[in-house]
Amino acid sequence: MTTSASQERVSNPVTCYYLSNAISLIGRPAFREQGCDWLSSGLTVSGPRFSFFIGQAIREYRLMARLLLLCKLKTLSALLLVLDDDDDDCVMLTQLIKTRFGERLSLVCTTSQADFLAHLAPGEPLVSLILLDYHLPPTTSRELIPLIRAQAGREQVPVVVWSAQASAQAQQACLAQGASEYLSKVAGVEQLSQQLSQLVLRYLPAFPPDEA
Repeated sequence: MTTSASQERVSNPVTCYYLSNAISLIGRPAFREQGCDWLSSGLTVSGPRFSFFIGQAIREYRLMARLLLLCKLKTLSALLLVLDDDDDDCVMLTQLIKTRFGERLSLVCTTSQADFLAHLAPGEPLVSLILLDYHLPPTTSRELIPLIRAQAGREQVPVVVWSAQASAQAQQACLAQGASEYLSKVAGVEQLSQQLSQLVLRYLPAFPPDEA
């Protein structure tokens, strides 16, 4: 960077990048009045308060970038796919997820294994997290997990098994088949709500629950 009494020149590409983007994003008259122009070899800024303005530009551009990122995160959505053998559980889970996460987290809860597997087929929306009840008559999640992992593109999707009743041996078998975690169902709506919130935070940290 070279300095004269009437003009200061920026040749550092990073500084040019910050300043030019700050000008274009913010559009502040104070910046435009300083005579900012792109040159082939750098950016020329006229005016005695150059250091102040470029500092402001960099700070405000970084702030704007953070705000844009936060806005993007607010508009993201994720899909939680649940297989449970109890319709009442599906209704309760749907209500709890909507209450804690609003529209940012979509929930598909089904009692049909065929319908569940159809949601994992190629071309279906990306599933972010899978929650399986252990007891799924006529089978269990232990037998279902390998079918999930066999689906192309679903090998790394977190699969959480939960049940109020399952032996330690059954839990270990699920983990050996590829389950990410085994959870014991808690009693009570508030306790279940907290458990779901903690579960989503562990696997989908970009989707914190709304304040209660």
